[in-house]
Amino acid sequence: MAIKYVNSILVILFVCLGYFSKAQEIQKTSNWTKHTLFTDVSSDGKWVVVNDMQDKNNVILIQTESGVRKELGSIILLKFLKNNDILSFVDDKSNLHLIDLKTLKTILQVEVLHKRYFTNHDQTIISYLRKGEKEKKDLQLLDLKSNKSYTIHDVENYQWHPVKDDLIFLTSNTDSNTKTLKKWKSGSENQQSLFISPKNEVKILGWQSDQKSILLLENTVDGGILYTINTQNKEVKSLACKTLFSDEEVRKINGFDTTSDRNGIVFFNVDIVKSKNDNYSIWDTQDALIAPRKAVAEEYVLNKQSIRWDTKTNEFSIITSNKLNAVIIKPNFNYAFAYDFLENEPSTEQYTVADLYLKNYEKGEEKLIVPAHYFSYDYLSFSPSGKYIMYFKDKKWWGYDTENDKYFDITIPSNYSLYKTNDMYYKHPTPYGVEGWSINENEVFVYDEFDIWMYDIKNGTAKRLTASNGDISYRFNKKERKNTSHIDINQKLMLDLSTKDEQNGFAFFEKGKIAPIVLESYTIENTVCINKRTCFFKKFRYNLSPVIERIDLATKKRKIVYQSNPDLAKLDLGKSESIEYKNIKGNKSKGILLYPTNFNPTKQYPVIYYIYENMTYKVNQFASPTKHTEDGFNILNYILDGYFVFLPNLDYQIGNLGESIVVNIENSVEELASRSYIDKNRLGLIGHSFGGYEAAFIATHSNLFKAIVAGSGVMDLVSWSHDVQWEGWFREQAWRLESQQFRMKDSYYTDKNNYIRNSPFYQVENMKTPLLLWAGKSDYNINWYQSIYMYMAMKKLNKEGKLILFNNDGHYLTRKENQEMLYNSILSWFNTYLK
Repeated sequence: MAIKYVNSILVILFVCLGYFSKAQEIQKTSNWTKHTLFTDVSSDGKWVVVNDMQDKNNVILIQTESGVRKELGSIILLKFLKNNDILSFVDDKSNLHLIDLKTLKTILQVEVLHKRYFTNHDQTIISYLRKGEKEKKDLQLLDLKSNKSYTIHDVENYQWHPVKDDLIFLTSNTDSNTKTLKKWKSGSENQQSLFISPKNEVKILGWQSDQKSILLLENTVDGGILYTINTQNKEVKSLACKTLFSDEEVRKINGFDTTSDRNGIVFFNVDIVKSKNDNYSIWDTQDALIAPRKAVAEEYVLNKQSIRWDTKTNEFSIITSNKLNAVIIKPNFNYAFAYDFLENEPSTEQYTVADLYLKNYEKGEEKLIVPAHYFSYDYLSFSPSGKYIMYFKDKKWWGYDTENDKYFDITIPSNYSLYKTNDMYYKHPTPYGVEGWSINENEVFVYDEFDIWMYDIKNGTAKRLTASNGDISYRFNKKERKNTSHIDINQKLMLDLSTKDEQNGFAFFEKGKIAPIVLESYTIENTVCINKRTCFFKKFRYNLSPVIERIDLATKKRKIVYQSNPDLAKLDLGKSESIEYKNIKGNKSKGILLYPTNFNPTKQYPVIYYIYENMTYKVNQFASPTKHTEDGFNILNYILDGYFVFLPNLDYQIGNLGESIVVNIENSVEELASRSYIDKNRLGLIGHSFGGYEAAFIATHSNLFKAIVAGSGVMDLVSWSHDVQWEGWFREQAWRLESQQFRMKDSYYTDKNNYIRNSPFYQVENMKTPLLLWAGKSDYNINWYQSIYMYMAMKKLNKEGKLILFNNDGHYLTRKENQEMLYNSILSWFNTYLK
């Protein structure tokens, strides 16, 4: 019996090592591309540029017809110039390159300062700074039309005119201890002096919208001076920070926040300069905000004052006030949006809730237009001229006519919804969005889940432009419109397509009809069409490394222009199957089952559940086989090692998070187990972040899994509801429990038992599944002590498990040595219990 037992172990070890070595061998023998970016295409469609990223950028230029390639390495600022005859870019050694695209030979290679170069408005003149004499800078200009070059000495900074070949630049005058603003015109040997300033630091902020005047900021000890200089008549106007306020606060003009509108109006922010003490912070329970959020709010909102400067009259006004301390400025509008950032604080909402006012510049009036507005970025939209404001409230879109002081609401048939009905933002549902406006702004375009609607504001009628049957979602392509808000439905427009079955593609919308071009079970993105005749796009899937394809719209013929990781494409990387099961609401949920390589239906296989809310989207995400992942899991490696991988979508009841998770998962297990090739006794599960919480909850409430991994997860909702999220939000974690992903609805002090019931930490006594925990000690998103609490409870109760703590990593692992260690540990954990 002993010999027989040993032989069985050897056979099992041999099989496990065989599976393990297959993925290992693939990882070692190929330096797979991690990310493939489709970065550019020439305007004539003859060249495409891809970036096959490994540990650094690897940019490749490809001739679309012949397939000829030129590797450019790690570069930035790539441009096609001179009617696509020349390619320009800067390499990682700060060399500017010009490549002749007819011969693919380098015609210029020169070192530039700051790894930067610029071109004039029509990209016929290249400009860059070089080292000059005595640590000064020279500006070099190369005219591609005349092949002439010019050098201007002692240049500090410069800007091209937006539509002319005029150049504005600043030079230092050592003898007089001043700086001079000058203008140079293409083809001229002369430089025209426009303005002389004292030798403080001076920065060119940009051209005003009249395209005649230039904005400068001079840094001074008393907060700075803004100048506007007319480049035609040399008229100079200025506004000093010290003249804006009469109090004793120390202030400084922030040049980064300076913009100009078409009427010569300049908007800028003045920061109140406060001394900082990094030795301590004071947390006062009577403050509206906790100390870390208060510090951020003061830096970005409360200690900023917005100024409007009319450069024609040289008059200014302060837009912000003590009552309305936060503003949203659109330079071309004759009003600002203003609100009190602290109005409803303290709050457990994700975004600010406050009354929204319209502040008219000319009349000086403040008008309340939206009470208790939720300041999510997708809850507010504007027509290009500013005539109309759209805001989302009470689960519908409302409009306000700023010229006529009238309101309207967008009404569509009740069987269509303008907002998502089943996502984590249950208190403030996410609208599908306002996409744009007709040319005359009489119509606004909005989305429901599938279709595009055109709402006629004057007539109060809504027309459905697309006619989905609930199978295809239609969206206007933003890239084709170059992100403009105007939409002309009399033109041929590109639409992006997607389906619930994870298909994606694009179509053309013309004269009310839709002509699909591509719709496939891949991610289809970065679509670029040349003159509506030829289109290029990138496609990929979990088992297809990214491909760049070209399609001829007339013949529908397609050609692969570039295949990343071509050797990987030769391997059997499995197939996928859509699975349906019931959720806690009794409705259908969906998951996707990914099959192992060389699948044999007569065998039984282990399954790894990969969980985090909705995961079916990952079927169309590609990640090359590697040990270097942020969460220790790689889909293709497990498929190559003989595992099924299951990607479930989970649905939740508000206030009943934990049970929702368990019911979803156990029902899906029942469905999977009906397949003869699934071994229900060899199921594993892994989750990270919110998925880590879900994994730990399943470990304490279900016995269907033989091994579970929970990374960077919340284990105790009680303590976490009193914690702080440091990086990013710098605020209480309670908002995520009461208003977002954890769906608790009420605070701990309103529903204490529910917080305990939904915490894995308080259910450790019931745990029978081996649980591997991991966390990074630099995790400021979810406190790594959550994993400590869980480990200590498991150890006290003698539960089987481990905890891996990474001393120098955070919520996601970024260090390669840590990534590899975690990957190997998780694989060993699953192989131990599942193989």
